[in-house]
Amino acid sequence: MLSSVMTIALIVLLLLTFWQDMRSRILSVWLWAVMTGIVIIIRFADAGNGVLAVGYEMGINVLIIFWQLFFLTLYVSVKNRKLTQPVGQFLGLGDVFFWIVPTLFFTPVSFLIYWVFSLLFALAGHLIFRSLLSATYPSTVPLAGMQALCMAGYVGVSKLDPTPLFACLQIGGQHA
Repeated sequence: MLSSVMTIALIVLLLLTFWQDMRSRILSVWLWAVMTGIVIIIRFADAGNGVLAVGYEMGINVLIIFWQLFFLTLYVSVKNRKLTQPVGQFLGLGDVFFWIVPTLFFTPVSFLIYWVFSLLFALAGHLIFRSLLSATYPSTVPLAGMQALCMAGYVGVSKLDPTPLFACLQIGGQHA
């Protein structure tokens, strides 16, 4: 029961993140902090005796993020011919803070799949919104919001059991 409530709360917060990032390109710290706490509760509640394994998986995901930030810094620095910090200029601080949420939620293989898909989804979504709303749509990419939308979809499909919602339909069942 607690897991379902936490999962629904996480989905709602992820959707709020999407809405907030699309609207203002700024993420609230409280939203990120609550999501992080919920993800930690969900992961460790599901872990049972494998708490060390979950910690190890989270560590691998954090290393993947550091690896990406390192190579992004290297690329931007070589391009500008001086050491350049990409966070703040090319990447929002809210995006980096949001990355902690999926880093803690996914196993390493699932994280890599999510990561690649969500980045492609963010790019495609940005290009679509930009072509449809070119006069009013900002030029910055709502990366955290798009990634939150992807994560909300994944969590909704993989963690929630829709059986109670459709039990009243009795599809293929006996009728009295």
